[in-house]
Amino acid sequence: MTPAKGPPPVEKTKDSAMTIASANAASAGQFSNTALRNRLTEKTAERIAKSLENMIVEVLNKDYTIDSCMSFVTLTSRFETASDADSRRSEILKAPEAQDLNKVCFELIKASMEAITRKIREASQKSVISGKAGG
Repeated sequence: MTPAKGPPPVEKTKDSAMTIASANAASAGQFSNTALRNRLTEKTAERIAKSLENMIVEVLNKDYTIDSCMSFVTLTSRFETASDADSRRSEILKAPEAQDLNKVCFELIKASMEAITRKIREASQKSVISGKAGG
């Protein structure tokens, strides 16, 4: 078998690839003009502002007791098998006061979850009832 004469196939296609790339890069395309958007009406702006205000008030008035209890319960369970480095913290968390707080937190979390579950069930039942009435 005799070796092929002339440049290797890659070199043969190099010039055509460069020509195609140059032609594509030199395209005369342009973006269309941007369409003007409708401006908000005063009423819409007021509704947006009121919604934003309601969200901020909701966040600022949030009760963080459940969140704190969840953190505390998680922390106390983590130190049930404490290493020597954690022994001081473990002693504090095993104190009777901490155990009492742990029990209260468990009860609070349980009551909160029951209330949330009840709300979900009531909303689900209302949805089913309204769905049947409308059909």
